[in-house]
Amino acid sequence: MTHEPPPLIDYLARDFASFRQLLLDHLSVLAPGWEQRGAADQGNAIVDLLAYVADYMSYYQDAVATEMYLGTARLRRSARRHAQLLDYTLHEGCNARVWAHIEVRSDTILPSCTQLLTGVEGDRPPPVFTRGSAYYTGTMAQAPLVFETMHDAALFVEHNAIAFARRGQRYDLPCGAVCAVLAGDLRNLAAGDVLIFEEIAGPATGRSQDADPAHRHAVRITRVERQPGERQPETQIEWGKQDALPFPLTVTRDFSDGASRPICLARGNIVLADHGRTIADEELPLIPRGGRYRPRLRLAGLTHAMPYDHAHARAASSAAASIAQTSAEAMPALTLTELWRKPVCRLPGQPPLLRLKEHPAGSGLFFPTKPWALRRDLLSSGSLAREYIVEMEQGGQAYLRFGFADGGWQPAVVGAALLATYRIGGGSTGNVGREALAYIVADPSMITSVRNPLPAVGGANPERTDAARLHAPHAFRPWSTAHKPLRPRRAVSPSTTMPASPPATPRWPRPWPSSAGPAASRPPSYACAGAACR
Repeated sequence: MTHEPPPLIDYLARDFASFRQLLLDHLSVLAPGWEQRGAADQGNAIVDLLAYVADYMSYYQDAVATEMYLGTARLRRSARRHAQLLDYTLHEGCNARVWAHIEVRSDTILPSCTQLLTGVEGDRPPPVFTRGSAYYTGTMAQAPLVFETMHDAALFVEHNAIAFARRGQRYDLPCGAVCAVLAGDLRNLAAGDVLIFEEIAGPATGRSQDADPAHRHAVRITRVERQPGERQPETQIEWGKQDALPFPLTVTRDFSDGASRPICLARGNIVLADHGRTIADEELPLIPRGGRYRPRLRLAGLTHAMPYDHAHARAASSAAASIAQTSAEAMPALTLTELWRKPVCRLPGQPPLLRLKEHPAGSGLFFPTKPWALRRDLLSSGSLAREYIVEMEQGGQAYLRFGFADGGWQPAVVGAALLATYRIGGGSTGNVGREALAYIVADPSMITSVRNPLPAVGGANPERTDAARLHAPHAFRPWSTAHKPLRPRRAVSPSTTMPASPPATPRWPRPWPSSAGPAASRPPSYACAGAACR
């Protein structure tokens, strides 16, 4: 019995064209009489299909080998997971914050999440308009940057512009000042409020054209004391050393013509706002019957911002600390709520039912359940924890990843709906200059205008993956106990000859502690993704 020799296979074939040529060469040996090469031939269609499938299988083989190590990973989520194994966070940037000055016609309350828009070209609408109006639609069509207020604010007419008290012919605040005296009995001014000192005229000439726009500074009041003055009541204010004046500021001055002109004013009605537009109640795809659920948000550019507690900021934070942000501590601005279909019987204490009008499954009654909690990772999540994380890709697309097995709970109610409320916008584009805000979406009968005397700060772009390859291994090595500790030096005389070699050298005495099999002996800069990475 003779055995046929095995066919000659070119293992360098890795794409569609090479796989197709390989199949045709092999078929010419098995079926020499088949010579049809037309595109409509059934045999050629089968060859093309097999080459197509082989091309995809080859791509996935290359992708698995490429994404296995931090040094070769191309996908952002792969680099993020590798860096996380080394206790290094690949940050996704941060949005910008800005102090906005709201001028009002009458005392009012400004709710949080009020939209503030930057200026647009062409026909300029009025500075205040309502949502849904023609002015709002036309302005949003030109894609302005959208900022939103971060807290509720009580606004008062007397805080639009506050004058300083007179102190002789010239009143100056020196560099490093932490107190000032304002004119008037400001009953609505309290500790925790923010004021911006703004130079409105040149100290030398008294003209508004000569005012220095760099002479503006925000302070958070820590103490307010009202006292009677020589001519009118006065209000003395103090602020913390973190907000001390970085430059001397002339407040009032008498000029040679005998006129006394204010050089500086204190602006009240200051509200903290940050870059980003809210997308409310976006319906994610329905939970499938089998497989893992990894939905994607419809809009790209998910906002990442540091959490902000307004009550804590008023009590224990300075104006400088309230506006400062760190990209490594920023979290996605996203909340997720799961809605279940109406049960057969309503349980006691169950929240009211909601009707989704344009739901993919048709109109029906749903009731909200406990919201899902957003986390940085799922490494410490329990098997029943309703937690999830957000994974960003290069194009700014945001994917939601839930737990699996013993590392968090996977949405398992088939047909349930998930509502996502999130914000879009961020990065260095939000670092707009002073006087960039021009419009506010509010009631025109209560508010006159909006502006930002100071530029927006804190906006940062997402960290590049090549930066993670560079910094992640070095960020982990100081944690390692494999380095020999340095012994304290002995007290020696100047004549003692010191050894030429250092007292200790770094070494790696044992395999890398991991359960990844053969990857256990690799150094941390090439940690394998085979370890369970949740």
